[in-house]
Amino acid sequence: LARCEGGKRTGYGDDVRTSTGTCHVCSDANCLTCTVGDVCESCSVGYTLTSGVCTSECGDGYLAADEECDDRNLDNGDGCDQHCSLEDGHECTQSAIHTVCPALDVGTATCGDGVLHISEECDDG
Repeated sequence: LARCEGGKRTGYGDDVRTSTGTCHVCSDANCLTCTVGDVCESCSVGYTLTSGVCTSECGDGYLAADEECDDRNLDNGDGCDQHCSLEDGHECTQSAIHTVCPALDVGTATCGDGVLHISEECDDG
């Protein structure tokens, strides 16, 4: 059953009842409550409300749909950069708290052995 209370939806997937008795679903899937005019009033965890729209917030530790990683900071060089994109040479996993992006074990690079390691630009044997 759809829950429509006071012109606002009560959770994602629920509808909002308008004064005419019809229901409205917020168009932004990251919006928890919105007005009948589809202006978001509150957002899901990991999103910030900006002018009635839910936007992801890189560096908050919550992995949003448009982020490859989010390690709770905006530092480059730790596997997850300032734009929440995965950095070369790292592999990320999502923990209960945030994204963890340790460096991959690259082994020992030996130039000319025909094995391309992360630390090498090329290795043609």
